[in-house]
Amino acid sequence: MQSNLAIKLDDYRDFVEKFLKRYKSENTRKAYARAIHDFFGDEDISISDLKNVTVDDVEEYFIEMINEEYSASKVRQNIAALSALYDYLIAKYESKIINYNPFKNKVVKDQIKLSLPKADDLPYGKILTQEDINNIYKAINESNSSEYYKTRDKLVFRFMLATSLRRSEVANLKYSDFKQVGNDWFVVVNGKGRKQREVWVDPDIIENIKKFNPNAILGESDWIVFGLATGNAVNSIIKKWCKKVGITDVSAHQIRHTSLSYMVWGGAREWELLRHAGWSNIQTAQKYIHMIDGYEQAAGKKLKNVIKY
Repeated sequence: MQSNLAIKLDDYRDFVEKFLKRYKSENTRKAYARAIHDFFGDEDISISDLKNVTVDDVEEYFIEMINEEYSASKVRQNIAALSALYDYLIAKYESKIINYNPFKNKVVKDQIKLSLPKADDLPYGKILTQEDINNIYKAINESNSSEYYKTRDKLVFRFMLATSLRRSEVANLKYSDFKQVGNDWFVVVNGKGRKQREVWVDPDIIENIKKFNPNAILGESDWIVFGLATGNAVNSIIKKWCKKVGITDVSAHQIRHTSLSYMVWGGAREWELLRHAGWSNIQTAQKYIHMIDGYEQAAGKKLKNVIKY
């Protein structure tokens, strides 16, 4: 039996190829290879990439597939392929390399059991109005929560609306992820599949982040900005305040969806939307453009023109 120290990189360097060779059907191999590439968006996938995938990433991938109008069979096939890859590595290396399969969590299993109607029939497409946003801020300000939580929760809403980040990206955000270029501030976002993008952040949001924790140095401190451990914690904040003002069936994804939709209304083009949102294909950006009928800061500044966050 191999020890942890005996398992070297060479042993699993070509793990995806070895995994695919287990299937006799060429069609299955091709379909599973496409699913892996669809999720990670990179030909050279490392063990670290797999270990860094969270349940939030999986849930957001599910939502993205629905919004991109994948067929029900393709959604199930992609989840099955990725889950099988994790099971293969867990079994092969006796949980020493990978010890958890995020594609087998209960939320995803429950969602897969749905009939998977088209995206327009699901609650993922809801867009908050300016009145909704104002009512949410009013509810936070008038609540009995401590000033710390009022400030944090409102800042989470504002930041998500201003940047369109995913909930997992917001939860993992550190002060050191910000960088200044001239008079502009950007947040460097590391998405799934090692895809990195830079998102422009409104100066007013930057000032509020600095005030939120005066001891932290923007661009340097290695502290988590909002003190939230997971994307589910971000989701809980969104759901809590939306429910307070009578908005149901809303999750953190709707805040991202709202932000991107207003960005389109503000005149953002497909390639701007693609880079800003961190999508892997232009079809998703086109869907937003049709539904609403280069430079990272361009899309963010257009958003500011049409919505007060």
